[in-house]
Amino acid sequence: MAYTGFNRTGMIDTDYIDQIRDGLIPKLVTEGITTSIVDLIPGVKNSMTLNGLDNVITVQDAVCGFNPAGDVQLIQKELRVYPKAVNDKLCPKDLETTYLGTFMRNNKELPFSQIIADSYVNKANLWNEMFIWDGDGTVDGLVKEIANDANVVDASSAVDSATGYIKKLEALLAEAPTEVLMSNEGVVFCTFKFFMGYMNELRAANNYMLANTEYPNGGYVATIPGTNIRLVATVGLSKLQNSTVDDGELLIYTNAKNIAVGTDMLNDEEMFDMWYSRDNDEYRVNIQWKIGATYRYSDYIVKGYTLA
Repeated sequence: MAYTGFNRTGMIDTDYIDQIRDGLIPKLVTEGITTSIVDLIPGVKNSMTLNGLDNVITVQDAVCGFNPAGDVQLIQKELRVYPKAVNDKLCPKDLETTYLGTFMRNNKELPFSQIIADSYVNKANLWNEMFIWDGDGTVDGLVKEIANDANVVDASSAVDSATGYIKKLEALLAEAPTEVLMSNEGVVFCTFKFFMGYMNELRAANNYMLANTEYPNGGYVATIPGTNIRLVATVGLSKLQNSTVDDGELLIYTNAKNIAVGTDMLNDEEMFDMWYSRDNDEYRVNIQWKIGATYRYSDYIVKGYTLA
């Protein structure tokens, strides 16, 4: 007999949730647009050190003897994750009214337990997007970390003075280091306002090189014409709170793998549980995961904004 998502009372089938839990837990972090593009690092219990190497070589004529020359710098950044949780409750009567009615109208098996579970997963990924970029009021997100980093390439004046979305993007890329432009994983993170404005200007200019446009969870992705650089709109930047920055100028360009998002996912601390509480006559939801973000190399990031 196939699972329908119902138990004998027509409510959430907790056995069904048990069966799909191992698939739901990784989705809490992996299905956001940012985490699908950047370097997602599992197994971070609390914090870890990201080790990097920045070296300049000196090429010499080959002669006898040994004459050392060059510059090697070891770079370390801390990636810290923060435990997060969702505790919620669902009324059985509401489920009867909504989902059981839907099941009967459609006259087919509808595993609404998975529909409900997927809804929580989707909302968790959207929250992660905003946390990664904007923080939560206590933890700073990448936007503020980048804004306060004196070693980040600052193109904010050039972007601010440029007129139109196309010119603003050109001003940002013009300030980029060659090492970033050479990357096969270059990405410009932006807001939805910028993404749509840029696309509208391209269409108005009869430039239809809009290949590889995608619409993953929480954002849009398109390839910038004539380049291999992706333009990525994320809800994380679009929902930036408590800032006077013009969201038409909120641009961040870097190598995608320069940004690191940490999580755990390798032990029993992550949880996705839904169960019936007889004492309270309600279904309860407990979801737990870890999330955090930083970047490796400051000088491989170009910002097109300032924060007041």
